[in-house]
Amino acid sequence: MSRPSVAADLIWGAIAGAAAVWTMDKIAYLIANEERRVHVAQARDAGVRYVPLQTVGRSPAPRLDYSVAAIATAVFTALRSRLPYVGAARGIPFGAAMFVLEDEVLNPDKHRLGANAPHAHATGLLTHAGFGLIVDTLLRAVRGIDLVE
Repeated sequence: MSRPSVAADLIWGAIAGAAAVWTMDKIAYLIANEERRVHVAQARDAGVRYVPLQTVGRSPAPRLDYSVAAIATAVFTALRSRLPYVGAARGIPFGAAMFVLEDEVLNPDKHRLGANAPHAHATGLLTHAGFGLIVDTLLRAVRGIDLVE
C-alpha cells in the first residue's frame, strides 16, 4: 500500500480533529441537556416553578478547542503513517497527550483546585482519551489503516 502524501495527511488530520471536537461537543450538550431535564423534573415534582437561566453567547474557548485539535491532529496524522508506535493503542495516548497540552499547558486554570480537582482531572483525561479514540476511528474509517508496519 502506498503511503499518502504529507499534505493529504495534514488535511485529513485537521478534518478528523475538528470532527472529533464537534462530536465531543454534541456529547457534552446531550449530557448537559439531560441534567437540565432531570433538574426541571425534580423541581416540578417538588412543586417549585423552575425558570431556566438565560444562556449567554458562547465563549471563544470552543474556537480554541477546534484550532488546537485540528493542528495537533494534522501533525499526529502525518506522523502516524510514517513513524512506528505513534498511532498505538487506537489513539488513546494521543488523547492523553492532548489532555496535557490543553488542560495542563494551555489552560491550567480550567481545573480549579478544590475538593473536586481529582475528579475534574480524571474526567478531563478520560474525555481526551475518548477524543483520541474518535480521531483514530475516523482516520481508520476514512483513510483505511495506514500505520507503519
